[in-house]
Amino acid sequence: MSKITRVVWIIVAACLIWALILVLDVVPQLRGDYGWRWPFAKPEFVRLVPLIISLIVYMVIGWKLQEYAAARWFILWSMVGGVVLTITSVYVTTDRIRYELYTRTISGLSTGWHYAAADIDDRGGAQEVLEEWPDFMASYQYFSSHMTTSPPGMPLTYYGANQLLNQTPFLTDQLGPPLRAEQCHNYRMISYSDAELSSAWLGMLTPLWSSLIAIPLYRLGRRLYSEQAARWSVLWWPLIPAFLMFTPTPNTLYPCLTIVVLALLVKGILDQQIGWIFAAGLGAAVLSFIHFTLLPIVFFAGLFTLSDYFQRRKLDQLHWYWPFVMGAWFGAGLLLFWGGFYLLSGVTLWDIMDQALNAHLTLDRPYFPWLFLHLNDFFMFTGWPLALLAGLGIWQTIRVWRREGILTPGAMFELSALVTLLVIDISGTQRGESGRIWLFLSPLLVLIASNALGQIDSRNGKLITAVQGVMVVVMVGYLRVIGSGFSEPPKHTPQLAEMSPTPTISNGAEFAEVLHLTSFAGHIELLPDEEGVSQPTLVIWLNWRSKGQLDVPYYLSFIPVSPQGQPQAATVLQPFDEQYPITCWLPESGNILDRLLVPLHSDSSEGEWWVSLSIMDRNGKALAVVMPDGTHDQQVGLGSFSSLAP
Repeated sequence: MSKITRVVWIIVAACLIWALILVLDVVPQLRGDYGWRWPFAKPEFVRLVPLIISLIVYMVIGWKLQEYAAARWFILWSMVGGVVLTITSVYVTTDRIRYELYTRTISGLSTGWHYAAADIDDRGGAQEVLEEWPDFMASYQYFSSHMTTSPPGMPLTYYGANQLLNQTPFLTDQLGPPLRAEQCHNYRMISYSDAELSSAWLGMLTPLWSSLIAIPLYRLGRRLYSEQAARWSVLWWPLIPAFLMFTPTPNTLYPCLTIVVLALLVKGILDQQIGWIFAAGLGAAVLSFIHFTLLPIVFFAGLFTLSDYFQRRKLDQLHWYWPFVMGAWFGAGLLLFWGGFYLLSGVTLWDIMDQALNAHLTLDRPYFPWLFLHLNDFFMFTGWPLALLAGLGIWQTIRVWRREGILTPGAMFELSALVTLLVIDISGTQRGESGRIWLFLSPLLVLIASNALGQIDSRNGKLITAVQGVMVVVMVGYLRVIGSGFSEPPKHTPQLAEMSPTPTISNGAEFAEVLHLTSFAGHIELLPDEEGVSQPTLVIWLNWRSKGQLDVPYYLSFIPVSPQGQPQAATVLQPFDEQYPITCWLPESGNILDRLLVPLHSDSSEGEWWVSLSIMDRNGKALAVVMPDGTHDQQVGLGSFSSLAP
């Protein structure tokens, strides 16, 4: 056994010991400390089975394709693996996959961008909101911490999707209603248009968009290293725990966008083509427009440009001003984008950054402990096998550099990545959750690890891959890193403990061609009011069936009419005391029986009472009613009701 192979086995043993310590939870500090710690929970083993089977199938077929298949099939397999492994990872905590992806997408707790997009129209439209973007960010202080630090990129993406989908009702009629039912008791979400609901699918499909990273990752790996290294990196990407665990937040999409920009930069620098460098600068501007988390890519670009200049200046006779020219073209891309945004909105990059930093830096984290904890968080969510292998690769690169004084493009890439990571850590700007926030840097670690493996012995690749799979099972199984904060809608109609003592009367009125009032019953009795004083009260039972779904929170309005024909003030009630709102009534709900109390005047005379029932929205607009005989109205008369016989 060679010395390097022994090092690989040491890495494997160390990772397995670390995984065991995490599973037993004997060192909670592995999950964070000093103001931030990831929640720990033991999984149901049966829910881990699909993930374990998917991992085994993915790795075994991946190994076969890696050796024999054309690159396009290998890349496609990585993309399929990214989607399937993400879904089986979500299944570990819930069997309602669509519900979980949907609520994470629309939640202010886990994201906030979809919610903000729906809010833009309520505040006067895109132009007006962009002109006051820092104030718009600040307004989310108590709803979404993510929005308080967010440039306009993601909200505008969803907003643009909303506007496009408004023009395609044939599509939104299919995509929107299933999602409406998932939060039918949430009055904010239920009021969304079908287009606003349908745009949530963009976020829900993030596992697919994120898995497209296989294409630029392969191309960049080939350019910097080799075909073998490129294939290992593509195989490993779907095995990154953070990639699977933080879906469908945009953080899992950032790595793909980052690699595209870096691929443009590498091509421009190595081939000395200013067009590609300008494109890289423009791409970096887009990244910063999406989120300031990605700004370190600008720093990385500067490091890579300088290292390439000092490596090639004598051999290629580069002038002293060459890196400044490259930087100017990169900066031109940045300036073009953000300058255009300023002309459009009157808001500068610095205005938005000032608000973002004010909101972000209010989080209190002790500096020195988190110098270690940030790196620990990043490495464990990337996967310790790949992190340690990347560290071994950088160590080898430094040894070769010191011995031979030569840096290959891959070596310059590695050292630039190392310095960027250390500078971010030392800067003290991070405030926890490094595994999620620094995920855009994980592809760099994967590329470095893949090159290190190629230098050692490709036969060790399967061993590293298998241990990385173990890390996925442990991390996904025992850490709970994301949730929506939403409660699930009621699954069943609330059961009534008391039935009507009076006979049921058939009705047949239909509201908005959706709600069918099949029958009713009721009587008048003395019941204590809020102050304990007995008052005559109409106790009424309504039996409904639903033929579809209503998309607005509605209320039941009762106008009692006395035996003398005098109407009294309307009583507006929510069915089931808001436990089972009308927007949750679906055809599969079956018979929906509710009991409601309508107060009557204290001086009400004896005799038969009637009641006018209508269903109204918050603005007092009543639903149309079709009577059994085909006549149309906005209310239905129910009665007669009288006191129970003594």
